[in-house]
Amino acid sequence: MTGSPRKSGSVGNTKKRPPVTYFLQDKIVLSVDDQVIIRKMIKNFLSQLGVNPLNIREADDGDAALAALAEIKGTIGLILLDWNMPKMKGIDVLKAIRKNPDISKTPVLMVTAETHEEQIVLAVENGIDSYLIKPFTASDLEEKILNIFDPPLYARLIGEAEEMIEAEEYDKAIVTLEGVLKEKLDSAGARLLLGLAHKRMGDSVSARKWYSEAAQKNPHYLKALTTLADFLLETGEPEEALKPLIQADKISPLGADRKVTIGKVFLDRGYPDKASPFFLEATRLEPAKNEEIANACLERGEAELATQYLNQSVAAKMKERALTPEETASYIDKYNQAGIKFRKDGEWQKAILAYRSALDVDPTNPAIHFNMGKAYAQGNKNREAHAFFEKALKMNLASEEPDNELSKIIEAEMKSL
Repeated sequence: MTGSPRKSGSVGNTKKRPPVTYFLQDKIVLSVDDQVIIRKMIKNFLSQLGVNPLNIREADDGDAALAALAEIKGTIGLILLDWNMPKMKGIDVLKAIRKNPDISKTPVLMVTAETHEEQIVLAVENGIDSYLIKPFTASDLEEKILNIFDPPLYARLIGEAEEMIEAEEYDKAIVTLEGVLKEKLDSAGARLLLGLAHKRMGDSVSARKWYSEAAQKNPHYLKALTTLADFLLETGEPEEALKPLIQADKISPLGADRKVTIGKVFLDRGYPDKASPFFLEATRLEPAKNEEIANACLERGEAELATQYLNQSVAAKMKERALTPEETASYIDKYNQAGIKFRKDGEWQKAILAYRSALDVDPTNPAIHFNMGKAYAQGNKNREAHAFFEKALKMNLASEEPDNELSKIIEAEMKSL
């Protein structure tokens, strides 16, 4: 398996390990699975391991899990999370947990029948602490829990160094991490934290050195690759960032966010043709990415790509429900931006296509009808232009709050034809 969980396993531990209850005493354990029989089995296993049954809570889907986490009073000690569930998949629950500062550091054990390496890697990348494959025994569950809470010494030292960095005790963290490297010569975790410490201290040269070493010595470790890429993007080196980004994408091809980032970098370098395959794959994985990609294309002056992804975003939303007034206004504004860019570039026919898409969203918008007329006028299609100007004027005058200035502009345009 490529990648590794946030906390290491028990490799190297020779001491007798404490029981599970030592780590979970008086703490809440949340078991999330859509199958009642699995939740019962997990509860029985946890009880066998000494966990108080009264401290074991259950949820049958992702929405219920997040609701339970918001309501639970007391300390959440562990979350056991299934992958395939109705309403919200386990990976999406995991992402929500890691984004919530109140519970972001709560250990999460993925308990699932999914064995595809790509999915395991995706879970690792999004901060899973460990991964338990169904079916399993109470001993299997015990081992995974202890691996989370009782890692080897070097892993504990890395955790302590991370806390030192957060406390701005950079010199102490560096000494601790250099000690780790004497025992674990290839430790990517130690190198990444050394990079972070130097970055926080304002030493970008040393930070880059440690981040690069972490990626070079561990070319299949996603966090090393993505951290290096993020650093290079932050320091204004997008071309250098592409190599670790693409390498990470090969290791974890289910990461839609990274595909969008790669596409943006290609756009910034002036290669929309190279950006397109990554954008398309991102939207296949997560259709909601259409709007983000459209915005990115608009920001970079790529009106044609922006229109394509706006169309896909609108179609996906309208398939499920009607657009809200806020969504309608937002899409109209974006189509209008694309149309204006086309007209500035002399591509009036493409502008018309963008405006037609806008009229599919809001067929009574006078401003879009006016801009459609402007596009036709640019192409010397005066009859069509006059027709759209006339519609725009009528719609504006019929609206609850007519725009007098717009009426004057439309009338002037009609006279000029």
